[in-house]
Amino acid sequence: MNDFLINGQLTHLTAKTYDVLRPSDGSVLATLPSAGVEDVDAAVAAAKAAFEKWRFMDAGEKQKLFLKWADIVESRSEAFGELVSQDVGMGAEGLAGECGYVASLIRFYAGFIVTNYG
Repeated sequence: MNDFLINGQLTHLTAKTYDVLRPSDGSVLATLPSAGVEDVDAAVAAAKAAFEKWRFMDAGEKQKLFLKWADIVESRSEAFGELVSQDVGMGAEGLAGECGYVASLIRFYAGFIVTNYG
């Protein structure tokens, strides 16, 4: 992965990267993009533009997006657990279980979207 997802497009304006090393043996786990000023400016501009749509979106639609996000996190828990275990040197089993917890938190906050009165 050498790009950022900005405004629905994979892009990396500065082309700088860095390696993430496995703590167990020092080998390269992944090469990731390193954001420069141009990347940050593009991401902020895209976020501001997206907020204009988000702020007027129906609460039920927002909740559906959060629930879909929770489903995605949960469905990929084994892959996330394996990746994080390689990154931090812990057992994948417990880390995969953490994704279930994260998904439950996303669902919990999704409930507030449709009950927000302020």
